[in-house]
Amino acid sequence: MENYRFPPHCFCGVLSPVLTCWSDDNPGRRYHGCAREQGGCNFFFWIDPEMCTRSVEVIPELKRHIHNLEELVMPMLVDEAEEFEEAATRARESEKNLSFILIVCWFLISRSKVVMNEMQEQKRKLESENKALQAYRSREKKLWMALTLTWACIGLWHALMYRS
Repeated sequence: MENYRFPPHCFCGVLSPVLTCWSDDNPGRRYHGCAREQGGCNFFFWIDPEMCTRSVEVIPELKRHIHNLEELVMPMLVDEAEEFEEAATRARESEKNLSFILIVCWFLISRSKVVMNEMQEQKRKLESENKALQAYRSREKKLWMALTLTWACIGLWHALMYRS
Protein backbone atom coordinates (compact mmCIF):
# COMPACT_ATOMS: atom_id res chain seq x y z
CA MET A 1 0.00 0.00 0.00
CA GLU A 2 1.26 3.47 -0.80
CA ASN A 3 0.37 5.09 2.54
CA TYR A 4 1.85 2.25 4.56
CA ARG A 5 4.47 3.40 7.09
CA PHE A 6 6.70 1.00 8.97
CA PRO A 7 6.33 0.09 11.84
CA PRO A 8 2.89 1.24 13.02
CA HIS A 9 1.94 1.52 16.65
CA CYS A 10 -1.54 0.72 17.92
CA PHE A 11 -3.70 3.10 19.96
CA CYS A 12 -2.05 1.70 23.14
CA GLY A 13 1.32 2.97 21.87
CA VAL A 14 2.64 -0.59 21.49
CA LEU A 15 4.43 -1.70 18.31
CA SER A 16 1.83 -3.46 16.18
CA PRO A 17 2.86 -6.94 14.96
CA VAL A 18 2.24 -8.23 11.45
CA LEU A 19 -0.46 -10.88 11.61
CA THR A 20 -2.03 -13.09 8.95
CA CYS A 21 -5.75 -13.58 8.52
CA TRP A 22 -6.88 -17.06 7.52
CA SER A 23 -10.62 -16.43 7.30
CA ASP A 24 -12.47 -17.63 4.22
CA ASP A 25 -12.98 -14.01 3.12
CA ASN A 26 -9.30 -12.96 3.51
CA PRO A 27 -7.11 -16.08 3.35
CA GLY A 28 -3.44 -15.26 3.83
CA ARG A 29 -4.00 -11.50 3.94
CA ARG A 30 -1.62 -9.67 6.27
CA TYR A 31 -2.64 -6.95 8.70
CA HIS A 32 -1.48 -5.04 11.76
CA GLY A 33 -3.36 -5.45 15.01
CA CYS A 34 -2.93 -4.60 18.68
CA ALA A 35 -0.23 -6.72 20.35
CA ARG A 36 -2.12 -6.96 23.63
CA GLU A 37 -4.22 -9.99 24.45
CA GLN A 38 -7.95 -10.16 23.70
CA GLY A 39 -7.75 -7.47 21.04
CA GLY A 40 -6.35 -4.73 23.31
CA CYS A 41 -7.37 -1.40 21.80
CA ASN A 42 -8.93 -3.03 18.70
CA PHE A 43 -6.34 -1.43 16.39
CA PHE A 44 -6.60 -2.92 12.90
CA PHE A 45 -4.88 -2.01 9.64
CA TRP A 46 -4.70 -4.09 6.44
CA ILE A 47 -1.21 -4.35 4.95
CA ASP A 48 -2.13 -6.28 1.82
CA PRO A 49 -4.67 -4.99 -0.68
CA GLU A 50 -8.03 -6.71 -0.97
CA MET A 51 -7.73 -10.06 -2.72
CA CYS A 52 -9.41 -10.94 -6.00
CA THR A 53 -12.43 -13.25 -5.88
CA ARG A 54 -10.48 -16.10 -7.49
CA SER A 55 -7.79 -15.99 -4.78
CA VAL A 56 -10.43 -15.94 -2.06
CA GLU A 57 -11.95 -19.08 -3.60
CA VAL A 58 -8.72 -20.93 -4.44
CA ILE A 59 -6.55 -20.37 -1.35
CA PRO A 60 -8.85 -22.08 1.20
CA GLU A 61 -9.27 -24.97 -1.22
CA LEU A 62 -5.49 -25.23 -1.62
CA LYS A 63 -5.09 -25.18 2.16
CA ARG A 64 -7.62 -27.99 2.49
CA HIS A 65 -5.88 -29.93 -0.28
CA ILE A 66 -2.50 -29.53 1.42
CA HIS A 67 -4.00 -30.58 4.74
CA ASN A 68 -5.54 -33.65 3.11
CA LEU A 69 -2.22 -34.54 1.48
CA GLU A 70 -0.45 -34.19 4.81
CA GLU A 71 -3.03 -36.46 6.42
CA LEU A 72 -2.41 -39.02 3.67
CA VAL A 73 1.38 -38.83 3.71
CA MET A 74 2.03 -38.69 7.45
CA PRO A 75 0.51 -42.10 8.32
CA MET A 76 2.41 -43.61 5.41
CA LEU A 77 5.65 -42.10 6.70
CA VAL A 78 4.93 -43.39 10.20
CA ASP A 79 4.17 -46.86 8.85
CA GLU A 80 7.29 -46.83 6.70
CA ALA A 81 9.41 -45.68 9.63
CA GLU A 82 8.02 -48.47 11.82
CA GLU A 83 8.65 -51.03 9.09
CA PHE A 84 12.14 -49.65 8.60
CA GLU A 85 12.85 -49.91 12.33
CA GLU A 86 11.56 -53.48 12.42
CA ALA A 87 13.67 -54.38 9.39
CA ALA A 88 16.71 -52.67 10.90
CA THR A 89 16.19 -54.56 14.17
CA ARG A 90 15.88 -57.84 12.30
CA ALA A 91 18.98 -56.99 10.29
CA ARG A 92 20.95 -56.18 13.45
CA GLU A 93 19.78 -59.40 15.06
CA SER A 94 20.71 -61.31 11.92
CA GLU A 95 24.11 -59.64 11.86
CA LYS A 96 24.71 -60.63 15.48
CA ASN A 97 23.67 -64.18 14.69
CA LEU A 98 25.87 -64.27 11.61
CA SER A 99 28.85 -62.93 13.56
CA PHE A 100 28.44 -65.66 16.14
CA ILE A 101 28.11 -68.30 13.43
CA LEU A 102 31.23 -67.01 11.68
CA ILE A 103 33.28 -67.35 14.87
CA VAL A 104 32.02 -70.88 15.42
CA CYS A 105 32.63 -71.77 11.79
CA TRP A 106 36.24 -70.64 11.90
CA PHE A 107 36.75 -72.98 14.80
CA LEU A 108 34.87 -75.94 13.25
CA ILE A 109 35.46 -75.44 9.53
CA SER A 110 38.20 -78.05 9.33
CA ARG A 111 35.96 -80.71 10.90
CA SER A 112 32.49 -80.28 9.45
CA LYS A 113 30.93 -79.37 6.14
CA VAL A 114 27.55 -79.12 7.86
CA VAL A 115 28.66 -76.08 9.82
CA MET A 116 29.78 -74.45 6.58
CA ASN A 117 26.38 -75.06 4.95
CA GLU A 118 24.54 -73.49 7.90
CA MET A 119 26.75 -70.43 7.70
CA GLN A 120 25.98 -70.01 4.00
CA GLU A 121 22.25 -70.30 4.70
CA GLN A 122 22.45 -67.59 7.36
CA LYS A 123 24.38 -65.43 4.93
CA ARG A 124 21.65 -65.83 2.29
CA LYS A 125 19.02 -64.83 4.83
CA LEU A 126 21.02 -61.77 5.84
CA GLU A 127 21.47 -60.74 2.21
CA SER A 128 17.75 -61.16 1.64
CA GLU A 129 16.96 -59.03 4.68
CA ASN A 130 19.52 -56.43 3.57
CA LYS A 131 17.78 -56.25 0.18
CA ALA A 132 14.47 -55.77 1.96
CA LEU A 133 16.04 -53.08 4.12
CA GLN A 134 17.38 -51.31 1.03
CA ALA A 135 13.91 -51.43 -0.51
CA TYR A 136 12.44 -49.87 2.66
CA ARG A 137 15.09 -47.15 2.58
CA SER A 138 14.35 -46.39 -1.06
CA ARG A 139 10.62 -46.19 -0.36
CA GLU A 140 11.19 -43.95 2.66
CA LYS A 141 13.40 -41.65 0.58
CA LYS A 142 10.63 -41.32 -2.03
CA LEU A 143 8.09 -40.45 0.64
CA TRP A 144 10.42 -37.82 2.10
CA MET A 145 10.90 -36.39 -1.37
CA ALA A 146 7.12 -36.24 -1.82
CA LEU A 147 6.77 -34.47 1.52
CA THR A 148 9.61 -32.09 0.63
CA LEU A 149 7.96 -31.37 -2.71
CA THR A 150 4.68 -30.67 -0.94
CA TRP A 151 6.37 -28.21 1.41
CA ALA A 152 8.26 -26.67 -1.53
CA CYS A 153 4.91 -26.11 -3.24
CA ILE A 154 3.59 -24.54 -0.08
CA GLY A 155 6.67 -22.32 0.09
CA LEU A 156 6.34 -21.34 -3.55
CA TRP A 157 2.66 -20.59 -3.09
CA HIS A 158 3.49 -18.60 0.02
CA ALA A 159 6.21 -16.67 -1.82
CA LEU A 160 3.92 -15.90 -4.73
CA MET A 161 1.16 -14.72 -2.44
CA TYR A 162 3.31 -12.39 -0.37
CA ARG A 163 5.77 -10.93 -2.83
CA SER A 164 5.66 -7.19 -2.93
